[in-house]
Amino acid sequence: AKPFRVPEVPPVSPGRVDVLVTTAGGVEEDLIKCLAPTYIGDFSLRGRDLRQNGINRIGNLLVPNDNYCKFEDWLMPILEQMVDEQETQGVRWTPSRMIARLGKEIDNPESVCYWAQKNKIPVLSPALTDGSLGDMIFFHSYKRPGLVLDIVEDLRLINTQAIFARKTGMIILGGGLVKHHIANANLMVYADASLVFPLLVAETFAQRADAFPVEPQGD
Repeated sequence: AKPFRVPEVPPVSPGRVDVLVTTAGGVEEDLIKCLAPTYIGDFSLRGRDLRQNGINRIGNLLVPNDNYCKFEDWLMPILEQMVDEQETQGVRWTPSRMIARLGKEIDNPESVCYWAQKNKIPVLSPALTDGSLGDMIFFHSYKRPGLVLDIVEDLRLINTQAIFARKTGMIILGGGLVKHHIANANLMVYADASLVFPLLVAETFAQRADAFPVEPQGD
């Protein structure tokens, strides 16, 4: 969860990156920031007070409720098209194919998803439903059931890339699901593997995966 946009984008180019792995939050926040601004606040702001003013806190970032409304208005027609293509063209959607589609639809050079799909770099998100994006998929499934996302195909993608690589390099920011997914693929490497793991874990970064007990209370 970061308010800045442009510094992230240049590394997402062929020859530098082969695969990206992120959380559902990493995907949806990348897209939402293209639809409406996210503001820098403070880690200590009380969620209870913010909610009364229609504001959500993600770490030290503040996201107005209206941003999620805009995200829903933008996403729902795309989900409708995805179901159409699945039923009429036999498209097999995976999380990475869905993210590529969203990057194409957002059509904004400040989006990491946009540059990844433009440069044909898969963005994997094995827990894509864990967030607002999952909520939207859930809501849409009652209007138009049937959308299928195949996580096994994405798993084969990252594991086989690691297996057949002569060398691998990993840059891992933070911990949790993303770190485990990348590291697990590299357990299968019969080659040199390099790891860059900046120490970004501090008490101020506690969120869903390892939040303090006070976080769910909004204090």
